[in-house]
Amino acid sequence: MRKLSTQGFTLIEIMIALALSGVVMVTMFTAFRSQERSYNSQEEIVDLQQTLRAGLSIMADDLRMAGYDPDGQYNVGFKRAEKDVVEFSMVSDWDGRDNTKDGKVDEDGEKNLIQYSLYNDSDNPGLDNLGRKADGDTNRVKTIEHVSRKKLRFAYTLADGSGPYIEVPGNQLDDIVKVDVYLLVETARQMHQLSSQKSYEIPDGDGKTVTWATTNRHLFVQKTIFCRNMVN
Repeated sequence: MRKLSTQGFTLIEIMIALALSGVVMVTMFTAFRSQERSYNSQEEIVDLQQTLRAGLSIMADDLRMAGYDPDGQYNVGFKRAEKDVVEFSMVSDWDGRDNTKDGKVDEDGEKNLIQYSLYNDSDNPGLDNLGRKADGDTNRVKTIEHVSRKKLRFAYTLADGSGPYIEVPGNQLDDIVKVDVYLLVETARQMHQLSSQKSYEIPDGDGKTVTWATTNRHLFVQKTIFCRNMVN
């Protein structure tokens, strides 16, 4: 009968095996971490896309109603038209709300005053939120979050085709027929391995442009909104 070998592994063989196992484990961990970072980044981008799409839809619907006055009896339309603030009104005696806060709902000629502007995001230093304020309320309702600091621009075109302007004087507010919205939103967390460095040229009035730059994962949008109720 053949005897079984009782010889074990040498110390050198054990060390080689441990070293190879370590290399395999480090490689697997590195791949896992890379996939995890990519997954987290994609999750943030999807969240940005969803909130951005919803917020822009609300803003666009509001702007299309600017100046709505079916009987032409009330002073409604744009009240402020600046590069990062827009305020406008419309007759809203159909929305089931007491917009004038006088205790009457849907009274004749009731006006709805809406303002969009940026404010600091206290949860994410360095970022802003786009807020919607209605009917003179003190508090804004967060419409779009994670806006890059000051990266919101409204550009206005007038009925005579002139523009885009980033500020419209009071005597020309009734001539606004189109608003272009430029917005840059980014991930709240800086991810150096997944950064996306890019710059965009944005209208800055009088035919000039300004450059927006970012190194974070981000989304840039430009949306054109026609103010159908402002056309005479």
